[in-house]
Amino acid sequence: DDRIRKVKTLGPRSYIVALPRYAAFTSVVTALAKQGVRFHDLAGNDEILLTAIAPRELVLHPAAGGIVLSEETLTNPATKRIAVRVPVRTLHVILTDLPARGASVEHLYDY
Repeated sequence: DDRIRKVKTLGPRSYIVALPRYAAFTSVVTALAKQGVRFHDLAGNDEILLTAIAPRELVLHPAAGGIVLSEETLTNPATKRIAVRVPVRTLHVILTDLPARGASVEHLYDY
């Protein structure tokens, strides 16, 4: 993906990379997580906020992150929008878990 640029090699399979911002950031980070990439920090942050549309009955395990918002989706009462504060080191877990549980990631806030 030409939107990902290696800035510095830190060790075997460990890099500092430059990623696109805004909407492209969400799709690139999600694709990297699906490929097995693990993140240490993002822009110096050890937490990141994500929003997702999820089945109304979805309950997240506390280790996945802290829910900071949960609101019913007015256009579809069977779903809710959630905002989750996620530790960057476990971001790959929630990015693969949410779709497996019927949710779709809307946005990763790249600070």
